[in-house]
Amino acid sequence: MRNIFLLLIAVTVVFASCEKEKTGSHVSNHFFLRNNNADMPVYVEGNVASNIFVIVLHGGPGDEVLVHKHLLNDFTDELEENYAMVYWQQRCAGSSQGNVDRNEVQLSDYVDDLEKLLILLMHQYGQQIEFFLMGHSWGGALGTMFLLEGDNQRDIQGWIEICGAHDGPLALEFSKEKIITTGENQIALGNNINKWEEIVYDAKQADLSTLDGKIEVYLSGFESENLMVDSMISVETGTTKDYISASFFKPFNLFSNIIPAPFSENFYEELNSLSLTDDLSEISIPSLFLYGRYDFLVPDSFGYSAYNEIGTNEKEILILEKSEHWPMKTEPEKCRIAVITFIDKYK
Repeated sequence: MRNIFLLLIAVTVVFASCEKEKTGSHVSNHFFLRNNNADMPVYVEGNVASNIFVIVLHGGPGDEVLVHKHLLNDFTDELEENYAMVYWQQRCAGSSQGNVDRNEVQLSDYVDDLEKLLILLMHQYGQQIEFFLMGHSWGGALGTMFLLEGDNQRDIQGWIEICGAHDGPLALEFSKEKIITTGENQIALGNNINKWEEIVYDAKQADLSTLDGKIEVYLSGFESENLMVDSMISVETGTTKDYISASFFKPFNLFSNIIPAPFSENFYEELNSLSLTDDLSEISIPSLFLYGRYDFLVPDSFGYSAYNEIGTNEKEILILEKSEHWPMKTEPEKCRIAVITFIDKYK
């Protein structure tokens, strides 16, 4: 992949550079990746002189990537001091543009976009740069799909999965189990008995072979997470002030993150049936797993499963004891230290 033909390929699939600012080794660059009818913003922020580029794979599909820079800045600011952070807005998400037919979108389109993004970045910053992937939630699925495609692993120094959902059916099984076990423990302790009894009952009745059953577990997971977070003063999920500020004073539209445009039924079926656990043994690059103890959507038990199944011997897992689905927000320092330590070890 890293050869002279990259420049020719890059010109055919992208158009680049809209804004550039530079202070010492720190840059703030903004350009677009154009591929298969999608124009996707790319923001490169931080220390390009390090030659280490950390590609942020946001959640969703359909979330806003700039949430990672502007709402999770306690986590990302220091990362930008050490490395070049690449905030890529995926197709059909946030401020991405183009003429994409959502009825035709497939998971493979995202993998192809990410492959082209690497080509663009090497075209922009040189063949000598090194890549780390960092995926959150759906971004964990995307990163895993990418690494399992062809010889893509050879271009990546390390893989960081944060509450990643690379196996929808298995994540739902772990989620249902965690909801029921936690709920029964909370009932025994006399905490929110009526509410937990309702949640446990709904979870037990949920048939994961049906769409309604999957939705019920998702909803029960959100309720369980909120109950546990509310009962622990040490767990923070962000304040209303944070989100009001983001909605009106940050360079992105948070409402597109809260209410993303819908995809087709076929796309959601493909997404919900995605199951990559049996393929994790094929991943041989260094890998770091970060999961929240109080994440009921993609539980820590699911993270342990990924850690056990992945093929590399150079692997680490950290369970954030005061976090839910966004440990970068709730425990930014611990996440930041873990990520920096991992990157510096394998760069």
